[in-house]
Amino acid sequence: MQPKGIFCISLDFELHWGVFDKQTADASRDYFLNTRKHIDRMLALFEQYKIRATWATVGALNAKSQIELAEAIALIDAQYSESSYLPSMLLENKVVGANEQDDPLHFANSIIEKIAGTKAQEIGTHTFSHFYTLEPGSTLSAFQRDLALSIKSLQSEGQEVKSLVFPRNQYSDDHLEICAQEGIAVARINPEDWFWQTEAQSKERLSKKVIRTLDHYFALGKDTSFNLNELEKKEGQPLLLPASRFFRPYSAIDKAFGKRKLQRILQEMSHAAKHNKVYHLWWHPHNFSVNPAQSFSDLEIILAHFQTLKDAYKMGSHTMGEIADIYTELNG
Repeated sequence: MQPKGIFCISLDFELHWGVFDKQTADASRDYFLNTRKHIDRMLALFEQYKIRATWATVGALNAKSQIELAEAIALIDAQYSESSYLPSMLLENKVVGANEQDDPLHFANSIIEKIAGTKAQEIGTHTFSHFYTLEPGSTLSAFQRDLALSIKSLQSEGQEVKSLVFPRNQYSDDHLEICAQEGIAVARINPEDWFWQTEAQSKERLSKKVIRTLDHYFALGKDTSFNLNELEKKEGQPLLLPASRFFRPYSAIDKAFGKRKLQRILQEMSHAAKHNKVYHLWWHPHNFSVNPAQSFSDLEIILAHFQTLKDAYKMGSHTMGEIADIYTELNG
């Protein structure tokens, strides 16, 4: 039997690892330093509103030193055709510092410890090196080495790592089977709509990106919430947990469309609560470095709305890992 509605939040915690192929560390330094500060505020809000959230974390952030990081990256031995995707280039070009004190853009052990020590927060993995599974030159063996290292690194914080978010949502059935072999119970995937289906970066069409943006303001796709007992779970693979909505950072387009983006999220949450469905909201912590005042204001409205739905419809807050457990209980 489908339980009451579920509100799930997952965050992709990556700092510069998530964009090192697109932005230099120097150009984004202030941006990511501000991100580190915003995480404290997010955690405080989650505690205030009793939100259970999954932090899909790049394992490299938990390395204690450049030496430890270099050994791990050498072991992964990624062989992308596009050299800008290679994490080893950050070391070869002397972009990475000695440790977290010296380089807070590529090391964040203190923040990971804080997240792990905050009530009801789950540490998941976003792979070790922000690994791209569908880019030319990527191999299954390198992915498995990367994932195993990420899990080992993050489990050092005392939490079982069983939830995963694929960088740029790239994956295949073969990658899912590796995830299950490494103990991953649940993986976030994109919504079913065609414009949310992910390919290698070189194959991504501009039209898809435009429609994705417009979908935040206008209903262009399918129902964003879903029934838990109807999710896909193949033998030998983790549970596939769709995202409902990316909490897009506040930008100039929001000024043009007013509160339409926020109202869409609130309405979708209400629909999920009333129909006992799952609503899965996600973002990157660094998104809040764009117009942080407005972003935090919108987030608090969302969290307060969850409290209203919790009181009215018994909607619950659960991590990705907890949803996998609930799914197992429902389906045996």
